[in-house]
Amino acid sequence: MCHVYVLHPPGGVVGGDVLEISVHVGPEAKVLLTTPAAGKFYRSAGQRARVSQHFTVEGTGVLEWLPQENIFHNAARVETSSKFSLMRNAALISIDISCFGLPAGCEDFVSGSCRQRIEIEHDGRPIYVETTRYSPDNGLFEAPWGMGGYCIGGQLLAFPADESRLTPLREQCGSPDGVLSAATLLDGVLSVRCLGNDAETIRMYLQSVWKWLRPRMLMRPAVAPRIWAT
Repeated sequence: MCHVYVLHPPGGVVGGDVLEISVHVGPEAKVLLTTPAAGKFYRSAGQRARVSQHFTVEGTGVLEWLPQENIFHNAARVETSSKFSLMRNAALISIDISCFGLPAGCEDFVSGSCRQRIEIEHDGRPIYVETTRYSPDNGLFEAPWGMGGYCIGGQLLAFPADESRLTPLREQCGSPDGVLSAATLLDGVLSVRCLGNDAETIRMYLQSVWKWLRPRMLMRPAVAPRIWAT
């Protein structure tokens, strides 16, 4: 399996920046994409930063999109969009972790906003579409239907999946201390969500889910990218 590290030379995103990532995985090609460090979105004087990511995976292709966490500083204004276009019997595992503020540095996310959109389509048909607006003004951070008072949210998405993956995953991948998690199945998309206040704990939990899922879904042992250990 080819491991590719996606680099962003400036090391951080500021208001007005526009980043675009386009990935095309050909038939029978298999790739694991990750990043060498956390993504950082800094406070903005008013302009929005925009990140657009489009991944196309052709038939029998495999994409593992496993970036490290994104950190949204207080007063950041960000829009992100991730679209996965899967064809025929393509396979996908992706991880997304969002950290709002810097709890260790006593910086809460008390102003700014982050709009995130994730879409998965299979043979041109949308099978998973989610748009969320994170803002201190809309109650999402405190609401039990939102972040529930936590400042870090993570999600793993996998396709294709069925009940034979969901039930044993729930039994084998319990939540560590300080983390709330749940798994569900939507139109063949396995979704594992978690909430917490420690980025490393969230990251390690989702990586443990990936390590359990990968050999069962892709028939390959879970070999972590070396960059994760540096």
